[in-house]
Amino acid sequence: MAAKHTCSCTSSVGFILVQVILGCLAFPVHAHSFMPVELKGLYQAHQLAVELNGERHVVELLGVDTPHYSRSVFAPEQPYARSVFRWVRDLFHSQPGRCHVEVKGVDPVAEESHVDQVILWCHYPGRHDALTNMNEHLIKYGMGWAKPGAPADWARLEAAARGKGVGLWAEPEPVAPWLYRDRQGVVSSFGRQ
Repeated sequence: MAAKHTCSCTSSVGFILVQVILGCLAFPVHAHSFMPVELKGLYQAHQLAVELNGERHVVELLGVDTPHYSRSVFAPEQPYARSVFRWVRDLFHSQPGRCHVEVKGVDPVAEESHVDQVILWCHYPGRHDALTNMNEHLIKYGMGWAKPGAPADWARLEAAARGKGVGLWAEPEPVAPWLYRDRQGVVSSFGRQ
């Protein structure tokens, strides 16, 4: 992995100004770009509450959107949502201490709430000790969509999964989650559609 510019954090206002001037992001989770993560809860399969450096944060998997999951019997839920939600939850529970996040920046849509865009890396069962990019994995195995603007490789992985009818692509007419939420009038966990 290439060396990355990192900043260490303190709580002073002056430090925030220095970070902005030096080009570092002011939110404390950006102090180290690659760090171990502990799952504390899931909003959606791609929106997680996690513990980083002893503090609770909300993160969103960069470039991935998963089928809309609902905890209410009255709210609509997309096909395959429950399976993907459980898969992500079970990945963390079966691999305690074996997942890391690579912080890539703050979501520009939710910047005021400091939702960090991350790549999730986990030691996936059966892959020895190599880390697996779980953002790519969700797309490759038909558990999520590559969002508009995601890396081109991820769009190709989605097209391949679609062509093979893998995962959610086995459904007759899968609808992208952002379109589904818009059509259903569902507001996401972060107060946006």
